[in-house]
Amino acid sequence: MPAPDLPVATRLAATRHDIAACRQAHDDLLTTVADLTDDRARADSELPGWTVGHVLTHLARNGDSVARLADAVATGEIADQYPGGPAQREADIQAGAGRPAAELLADLRAVHARVDASWASVADERWLDGRVRTVSGRELPAWMLPGLRLREVVVHTSDLGLPTATWRDWPDAFVADELPRLLELLPARLDPSAARELVAQLMGRRDGSLDLPSVMW
Repeated sequence: MPAPDLPVATRLAATRHDIAACRQAHDDLLTTVADLTDDRARADSELPGWTVGHVLTHLARNGDSVARLADAVATGEIADQYPGGPAQREADIQAGAGRPAAELLADLRAVHARVDASWASVADERWLDGRVRTVSGRELPAWMLPGLRLREVVVHTSDLGLPTATWRDWPDAFVADELPRLLELLPARLDPSAARELVAQLMGRRDGSLDLPSVMW
C-alpha cells in the first residue's frame, strides 16, 4: 500500500502495483479452493466461530463492497462500504456461509470480475483525489482501496485452514509492505516492560523469544 507522503507519480504507480497484486491474490485464492467440497466448506476455519464457508462469503461480500466504493470514486462520489453498516455485513456473511461449494466458488469468481471491472473504471485523478468510507465510518483516500482489498484476500486465504495456504505462503512483497506499517502500530500496544524487552532484543542485549501483541485484531 503506498505511503501517504509519496510523490503523486510514485503513489499512482504503487496503487497500480496493488491492483495487479490483488488480481494475483484473487487467482491464488481460486487455485487454493479449486477442489473445495461441500464437507470442507462446512468445516472449521482458523477463525473462531467461522467455517470455511463463512470466510469465503466474507471475501465475496467484501469484494462487492470494494467494487461499490470504486464505482462511487469513479463518479466523484463517496459511498458507504456496507449501506446497512456492520449489521448488514454480518447478516450477509451468515446468510451465505452454508451454501454448497459450487455456489461459493461461482460467487467468488463473479465478484473478482466485478472488482476488476470497477477498478478499470477509475481514472488516475480519481484514485488520487477520491475518498472512500469504510464500514467503521472512517473516510480514507481512494488510493488505499486496492491495498485494503489485497490485505483481506491474502490474510483470509491463510485463514481457511488449508495446508496449501498458510501465513508462511504470504508473498514477499506483501510482507515487505505490511511490516513497517504494523511496526508503527506496535508501540501503542506495549506496556513499558514489554517495550524495554523489545528494545533490548533489537539492540542485541536480550536473548530468547518475545510474546508480542496483535496490533490489528
